[in-house]
Amino acid sequence: MLLNTVVDVGKGVLFFPILENHGKRRALAYLAFIVVQVVLLDIGVVGLLMIAPLGQLTADAGQASAPWAQTFGSLLIQWNNMAYSIGEATLGVGGLFLCSLLFTTRLIPRFLAVGGFIGYVSLMVGMIAEIFGIHIGLMLSVPGIFFEVGLPLWLFLKGFQPEAYSGRAEVVTNVRPALATS
Repeated sequence: MLLNTVVDVGKGVLFFPILENHGKRRALAYLAFIVVQVVLLDIGVVGLLMIAPLGQLTADAGQASAPWAQTFGSLLIQWNNMAYSIGEATLGVGGLFLCSLLFTTRLIPRFLAVGGFIGYVSLMVGMIAEIFGIHIGLMLSVPGIFFEVGLPLWLFLKGFQPEAYSGRAEVVTNVRPALATS
Protein backbone atom coordinates (compact mmCIF):
# COMPACT_ATOMS: atom_id res chain seq x y z
CA MET A 1 0.00 0.00 0.00
CA LEU A 2 2.87 2.36 0.67
CA LEU A 3 4.22 1.72 -2.82
CA ASN A 4 0.76 2.63 -4.10
CA THR A 5 1.33 6.11 -2.64
CA VAL A 6 4.24 6.77 -4.96
CA VAL A 7 2.46 5.32 -7.99
CA ASP A 8 -0.84 7.18 -7.51
CA VAL A 9 0.70 10.53 -6.65
CA GLY A 10 3.14 10.09 -9.53
CA LYS A 11 0.25 9.38 -11.89
CA GLY A 12 -1.62 12.47 -10.73
CA VAL A 13 1.46 14.69 -10.98
CA LEU A 14 2.39 13.38 -14.44
CA PHE A 15 -1.16 13.84 -15.78
CA PHE A 16 -1.58 17.32 -14.34
CA PRO A 17 0.49 19.33 -16.87
CA ILE A 18 -1.44 17.81 -19.76
CA LEU A 19 -4.86 17.90 -18.13
CA GLU A 20 -4.61 21.46 -16.79
CA ASN A 21 -4.44 22.83 -20.34
CA HIS A 22 -7.91 21.44 -20.93
CA GLY A 23 -9.61 22.03 -17.60
CA LYS A 24 -7.52 23.38 -14.77
CA ARG A 25 -10.20 22.97 -12.07
CA ARG A 26 -10.96 19.35 -12.95
CA ALA A 27 -7.26 18.55 -13.27
CA LEU A 28 -6.58 20.10 -9.87
CA ALA A 29 -9.58 18.32 -8.34
CA TYR A 30 -8.30 14.99 -9.68
CA LEU A 31 -4.83 15.64 -8.23
CA ALA A 32 -6.28 16.73 -4.87
CA PHE A 33 -8.50 13.64 -4.59
CA ILE A 34 -5.55 11.39 -5.44
CA VAL A 35 -3.49 12.99 -2.67
CA VAL A 36 -6.34 12.59 -0.16
CA GLN A 37 -6.76 8.96 -1.24
CA VAL A 38 -3.13 8.04 -0.66
CA VAL A 39 -3.06 9.84 2.69
CA LEU A 40 -6.07 7.80 3.81
CA LEU A 41 -4.48 4.56 2.61
CA ASP A 42 -1.27 5.45 4.44
CA ILE A 43 -3.21 6.19 7.64
CA GLY A 44 -4.65 2.69 7.33
CA VAL A 45 -1.20 1.22 6.89
CA VAL A 46 -0.08 2.91 10.11
CA GLY A 47 -2.81 0.94 11.88
CA LEU A 48 -1.48 -2.32 10.48
CA LEU A 49 2.10 -1.41 11.32
CA MET A 50 1.10 -0.85 14.95
CA ILE A 51 0.10 -4.51 15.36
CA ALA A 52 3.71 -5.74 15.49
CA PRO A 53 4.77 -3.38 18.32
CA LEU A 54 1.56 -4.29 20.13
CA GLY A 55 2.49 -7.97 19.97
CA GLN A 56 5.99 -7.19 21.19
CA LEU A 57 4.60 -5.09 24.05
CA THR A 58 2.39 -7.92 25.30
CA ALA A 59 5.22 -10.46 24.92
CA ASP A 60 7.58 -8.24 26.95
CA ALA A 61 4.94 -7.89 29.65
CA GLY A 62 4.51 -11.66 29.79
CA GLN A 63 0.95 -11.50 28.53
CA ALA A 64 0.97 -13.71 25.45
CA SER A 65 -2.66 -13.10 24.59
CA ALA A 66 -3.99 -10.32 26.78
CA PRO A 67 -7.65 -9.59 26.00
CA TRP A 68 -6.97 -5.86 25.70
CA ALA A 69 -4.23 -6.53 23.12
CA GLN A 70 -6.53 -8.70 21.02
CA THR A 71 -9.22 -6.03 21.18
CA PHE A 72 -6.79 -3.28 20.27
CA GLY A 73 -5.34 -5.39 17.43
CA SER A 74 -8.83 -5.99 16.08
CA LEU A 75 -9.49 -2.24 16.30
CA LEU A 76 -6.32 -1.53 14.30
CA ILE A 77 -7.42 -3.95 11.58
CA GLN A 78 -10.81 -2.24 11.43
CA TRP A 79 -9.00 1.11 11.29
CA ASN A 80 -7.16 -0.08 8.19
CA ASN A 81 -10.33 -1.42 6.58
CA MET A 82 -12.20 1.85 7.16
CA ALA A 83 -9.32 4.01 5.94
CA TYR A 84 -9.01 1.81 2.85
CA SER A 85 -12.73 2.02 2.07
CA ILE A 86 -12.86 5.79 2.51
CA GLY A 87 -9.65 6.20 0.50
CA GLU A 88 -10.94 4.11 -2.38
CA ALA A 89 -14.27 5.96 -2.38
CA THR A 90 -12.24 9.17 -2.59
CA LEU A 91 -10.35 7.71 -5.55
CA GLY A 92 -13.72 7.08 -7.19
CA VAL A 93 -14.69 10.75 -6.86
CA GLY A 94 -11.33 11.89 -8.22
CA GLY A 95 -11.62 9.43 -11.07
CA LEU A 96 -14.91 11.02 -12.11
CA PHE A 97 -13.12 14.34 -12.53
CA LEU A 98 -10.43 12.62 -14.60
CA CYS A 99 -12.90 10.77 -16.81
CA SER A 100 -15.09 13.82 -17.37
CA LEU A 101 -12.04 15.74 -18.56
CA LEU A 102 -10.88 12.88 -20.77
CA PHE A 103 -14.39 12.49 -22.19
CA THR A 104 -15.02 16.15 -23.01
CA THR A 105 -11.58 16.81 -24.47
CA ARG A 106 -11.34 13.49 -26.34
CA LEU A 107 -7.76 13.01 -25.22
CA ILE A 108 -8.54 9.29 -25.34
CA PRO A 109 -11.40 7.47 -27.10
CA ARG A 110 -14.74 8.17 -25.50
CA PHE A 111 -15.52 4.48 -24.95
CA LEU A 112 -12.49 4.29 -22.67
CA ALA A 113 -13.54 7.40 -20.71
CA VAL A 114 -17.09 6.03 -20.35
CA GLY A 115 -15.60 2.76 -19.08
CA GLY A 116 -13.73 4.81 -16.51
CA PHE A 117 -16.95 6.51 -15.41
CA ILE A 118 -18.63 3.14 -14.96
CA GLY A 119 -15.65 1.71 -13.10
CA TYR A 120 -15.26 4.66 -10.74
CA VAL A 121 -18.98 4.90 -9.94
CA SER A 122 -19.00 1.16 -9.27
CA LEU A 123 -15.94 1.52 -7.03
CA MET A 124 -17.55 4.36 -5.06
CA VAL A 125 -20.78 2.42 -4.53
CA GLY A 126 -18.87 -0.66 -3.43
CA MET A 127 -16.65 1.20 -1.00
CA ILE A 128 -19.55 3.16 0.51
CA ALA A 129 -21.34 -0.17 0.96
CA GLU A 130 -18.23 -1.55 2.70
CA ILE A 131 -18.23 1.41 5.09
CA PHE A 132 -21.78 0.46 6.09
CA GLY A 133 -20.90 -3.22 6.48
CA ILE A 134 -22.25 -4.52 3.18
CA HIS A 135 -19.37 -6.51 1.75
CA ILE A 136 -19.73 -6.02 -2.01
CA GLY A 137 -16.74 -3.72 -2.55
CA LEU A 138 -14.49 -6.34 -4.10
CA MET A 139 -17.16 -7.44 -6.54
CA LEU A 140 -18.00 -3.86 -7.54
CA SER A 141 -14.35 -2.96 -8.08
CA VAL A 142 -14.13 -5.41 -11.00
CA PRO A 143 -15.52 -3.03 -13.68
CA GLY A 144 -12.80 -0.51 -12.82
CA ILE A 145 -10.11 -3.04 -13.68
CA PHE A 146 -10.85 -2.59 -17.37
CA PHE A 147 -10.17 1.16 -17.17
CA GLU A 148 -7.20 0.80 -14.82
CA VAL A 149 -5.59 -1.62 -17.29
CA GLY A 150 -7.03 -0.15 -20.50
CA LEU A 151 -5.90 3.44 -19.94
CA PRO A 152 -2.20 2.65 -19.43
CA LEU A 153 -2.25 0.23 -22.36
CA TRP A 154 -3.86 2.86 -24.57
CA LEU A 155 -1.38 5.51 -23.46
CA PHE A 156 1.60 3.20 -24.02
CA LEU A 157 0.39 2.14 -27.46
CA LYS A 158 -1.27 5.31 -28.79
CA GLY A 159 -0.75 8.08 -26.23
CA PHE A 160 -2.90 11.13 -25.84
CA GLN A 161 -3.86 13.01 -28.97
CA PRO A 162 -0.80 14.99 -30.10
CA GLU A 163 -2.76 18.21 -29.66
CA ALA A 164 -2.90 17.49 -25.94
CA TYR A 165 0.76 18.38 -25.61
CA SER A 166 0.49 21.67 -27.47
CA GLY A 167 -1.69 23.25 -24.79
CA ARG A 168 -4.47 24.17 -27.25
CA ALA A 169 -7.65 22.79 -25.71
CA GLU A 170 -9.90 24.17 -28.44
CA VAL A 171 -8.03 22.17 -31.08
CA VAL A 172 -8.49 18.89 -29.24
CA THR A 173 -12.22 19.32 -28.78
CA ASN A 174 -12.76 20.25 -32.43
CA VAL A 175 -10.42 17.88 -34.28
CA ARG A 176 -12.33 14.59 -33.92
CA PRO A 177 -15.75 15.74 -35.21
CA ALA A 178 -14.13 17.15 -38.35
CA LEU A 179 -12.31 13.89 -38.95
CA ALA A 180 -15.47 11.85 -38.39
CA THR A 181 -17.28 13.64 -41.23
CA SER A 182 -14.48 13.01 -43.71
